[in-house]
Amino acid sequence: MNRTDSWVRFSPCQPLPCQLMGTIDHRDRRHYSFFQQQGETLANLGQYQQALQSFDHGIALNPNIPALWIFRAVVLIHLKHYRDALASCDRALELAPNNSEAWIFRGAALHYLGDYQNSYSSYAQATPSERCQSSFAWINDLWQRIQSLKRVVLG
Repeated sequence: MNRTDSWVRFSPCQPLPCQLMGTIDHRDRRHYSFFQQQGETLANLGQYQQALQSFDHGIALNPNIPALWIFRAVVLIHLKHYRDALASCDRALELAPNNSEAWIFRGAALHYLGDYQNSYSSYAQATPSERCQSSFAWINDLWQRIQSLKRVVLG
């Protein structure tokens, strides 16, 4: 399961992931991963503005981590800041041009901006991961990611 899937599968009936936050050494706050984990936790709880702040802190510490930019884009999509989400995806793609999730969320941002042609082009740029051995597996993987995206964005 990738990290965006965990956003989709979070349930209030599960133990709250924020319980883990107390186990993080405060010195770790100087490392981007602290803010990435905190941002993911806040996003799972639906606290998107606070999650955005966490991702922004992580990016300030290390702006070269594509995952931070992608998570930032997802939160911005939730907040309906589609142009900013698009810019975050573009930054992630500057760092990792073959990142499928960045292409998929870029497509979602473009879709919400009404730029359907470029949206579909972005979806088409999502490349198969090394795990996918056949075209069918890649198509199935892409379909599952799109369905996850719909659940994330539409709630």
